[in-house]
Amino acid sequence: MRRLIGVELRRMASRRILWGFVIGVATMMALVSGYLFFQSESLTSNQVAFERAERERTACEANVRNGWEDGTDPPFPGETISERLINYCGWIQASNFTEDRRFCLVQLVEHNDERGGCDLVDAIAAGRERERWQGGDIDEGYQGILPFVALPLLLLSLVIPASFIGSEYRSGTMENLLLWEPRRMVVLGAKLIAGAISAFAVQVGLLALLVVFLAPVAIFRGSTVGADAEFWLLLSNIALRSGVVAAMIALAAMSIAIIARHSAGALVALVGYGIVASAFFGALVRGQLHREVVVNAQAFVRIGEVPRRMLVVHERGWTDEVWLPSHGSLMAGVHVLVWLSLVMAVATWSFRTRDID
Repeated sequence: MRRLIGVELRRMASRRILWGFVIGVATMMALVSGYLFFQSESLTSNQVAFERAERERTACEANVRNGWEDGTDPPFPGETISERLINYCGWIQASNFTEDRRFCLVQLVEHNDERGGCDLVDAIAAGRERERWQGGDIDEGYQGILPFVALPLLLLSLVIPASFIGSEYRSGTMENLLLWEPRRMVVLGAKLIAGAISAFAVQVGLLALLVVFLAPVAIFRGSTVGADAEFWLLLSNIALRSGVVAAMIALAAMSIAIIARHSAGALVALVGYGIVASAFFGALVRGQLHREVVVNAQAFVRIGEVPRRMLVVHERGWTDEVWLPSHGSLMAGVHVLVWLSLVMAVATWSFRTRDID
């Protein structure tokens, strides 16, 4: 089994489509990084704009509190003064008063509810604590450059493994391999393991390359403030989570390609689901959007919560739609794994019982 996995890994690594995609993505990353390097401007301080933002925010918060206390702007049912201050004054930041052209390394990963980017760098430099702006009930997880790039990169884990299986059937390699190794489950397991390892390595490797390209931009044309040990651990966590999802997508793509016996079948099925089914899942299966695989995959990568839609019936009979947290990122990964297991079970049954021709 180990020898067969090694053979499949070498065959996967020798595919021109794999290296074509990898070189193309790496070249694009290098060009974007070069553009950012020459367009960014290294500033020693953004203190003037930061002080102005503090004055504007203080005045805004004073007006909100006055309206709250004298009744001219009463609160909505269930609203707190903290939520009112965030909604009315949270937008006031230093970036609103200056054209800040620095590239700050912490922009790679930012929490959705916190001051981010170079505003966070200025806050740290001024000795201020991190501030939360949105304060929503649902933790949407992390955003920034790394999660933004990681999600579209997952398409490589769909195209490359599916084309690998499709070419096996089209060229007759699958049939010849089974003559050499008649144990079908061993052959299937080796191919799936090789595809998952390759997808994981490509996803994590490209994200690491992106960090390597952007680090000099921050060092010479921006700031690395805030990039402490916790930041690098978080960066590694998101990259590894993205690699795990890439491996899952590769397994799903290869499984569907085995069922359809053609790479196009897997691409049409998965891309069609991603475009159509995920957009209408909540409408077709009301209240079950938190079970949907794409929603859970995104939450797992971003370390966020999955929202659940619920209908609240009020006393007078009218209903209201609310969104509440359903489960966290680890359970989101379990949901993706359950859907993957179903697809792999069908593929295993198909591979064991159908003729290879």
